[in-house]
Amino acid sequence: MVYFNSQNFKKTKEKSFTLLEVLMVVFILTAAVGASYALFQKVFVASSLTQSKLVAYYLAQEGIENIKNTRDSNWLGGTDWAEGISSQEAEYVYFLDNSNSNFERIVSASLLGNDAMEVKVVVKWNQKGKNYEIEAMNRIYNWYGELGQGEPEEPEEPEEPEWPVNNTPCGECQFWQNGVCVSQYYDPRNTPALIPTVQIGTQCWMKQSMNVGTRIAGSSNQGISCSSIQKYCYENIDSNCTSNNPNYPDGGFYQWNQAMCGSTTQGVQGICPSGWHIPTDAEFKTLVEGQATPGCESSTGWQCSPAGTNLKPGGSSGFEGNLAGDRYADGNFYSRGTHGHFWSSSQYHGTSAWGRHLWSGSASVYRDDDTRRNGLSVRCLKD
Repeated sequence: MVYFNSQNFKKTKEKSFTLLEVLMVVFILTAAVGASYALFQKVFVASSLTQSKLVAYYLAQEGIENIKNTRDSNWLGGTDWAEGISSQEAEYVYFLDNSNSNFERIVSASLLGNDAMEVKVVVKWNQKGKNYEIEAMNRIYNWYGELGQGEPEEPEEPEEPEWPVNNTPCGECQFWQNGVCVSQYYDPRNTPALIPTVQIGTQCWMKQSMNVGTRIAGSSNQGISCSSIQKYCYENIDSNCTSNNPNYPDGGFYQWNQAMCGSTTQGVQGICPSGWHIPTDAEFKTLVEGQATPGCESSTGWQCSPAGTNLKPGGSSGFEGNLAGDRYADGNFYSRGTHGHFWSSSQYHGTSAWGRHLWSGSASVYRDDDTRRNGLSVRCLKD
C-alpha cells in the first residue's frame, strides 16, 4: 500500500500552473516582443530617412561646389569666369562601385548681370514608396572682376515687371502699374489684359466681363477645367468677344460649370484671376439694392428700378453691364444689343444657378435662375 502526505500534496498543487495561465504568459510575452519590434521598425525608418536627408544635403552642397570649382579653374586658366557653367539636366548619382544611389540631382545656374550667378541644386529621391526632395541655393560672384581688376560692382536689381499688381498700398480698387496706382487690373490670360475696375459702395468690380480661354463652337458644350478654359463668342465670331459694345468688350460666354471650374461652392474663384471671385447671389443683391432701395430685391423677376439703368453701359454706377446677349442651351446665340446676362456662383438647384439680367427696355434688374448649360457673361468681384 502507498501512503502520501496530504499537506505536501496541497503545497505542490498550489505552485503549479494551469494551461490557461501558461497561454496568457506566452501571449503577453509575444505582445511585448511585437510592440518592441514595431517601435524598433519606426525608429529604424526615421533614422534611415534622416540619413538620406543628410546625404541629400551633402549632394546638394557638392553640386554648388562643382560650379565654384569650374569658376576657379576659369580664373586660373585666364578665361571668362562663367565659361562652361550652365544648367544641367537631371543626373543620377552613383557610388564608387557604379551602383545607383537612388538620388537624382538637378543643377541650374543663371547669370545676374556680368559678375554674379545664382546656383540652385535640387536633389530628389524615393524611399519606401514616397518621394522626397531638398533644395539648396547660393549666389557666387566673379570677385576678381576683369581678371584681377578689383571686386565687381554689386549686380543690378532685375527690372520691375511691366505690370506688377496686388503688392502695393493703393486704394481698395486700385492696383500698382508703372509706378502709379490706377483703376485697372492686369490679367495676362484675358483679352485685353488690362481690365478696368470700379468701386461701387463697399464692392470692387471689374468693369468688363471675363474673356479668357479658347473659343469653341456654340454647338458644343464646354469643359470644366481651369487649366484649359473654353469660351463662346457671339455668333461664333472672335471679334465679338473683343470689340467694344459700346464702351467695353463683351467678353466671352461661359456655361456655369466652366465658369466655376467644376466647383459648386459659392464665392469660388472660378475663371477669375487670383484675388477675385465669381459673385454670389447675395453679393449681386448688395450691388442691385445699392442702386435703388434697400430690400427692393425680395423675390424673382424685374425689381429695383432704377438699378437697371444705373448698371447698364453709361450708367451712373460705372458697372458698364454690356448687353452682350447669351448662348442658349440649344447652341444658338440671342439678344445681343438688347439683353445682358450675368452668372452668380450660387446654385438654385442641381441643374440651374442664379443670375442677373439687364434689358434695354427696362430700368429694373431681373433676378432668376438659368440652366447651367446656357452660356452667360461672367463678372469678377474682388475678394
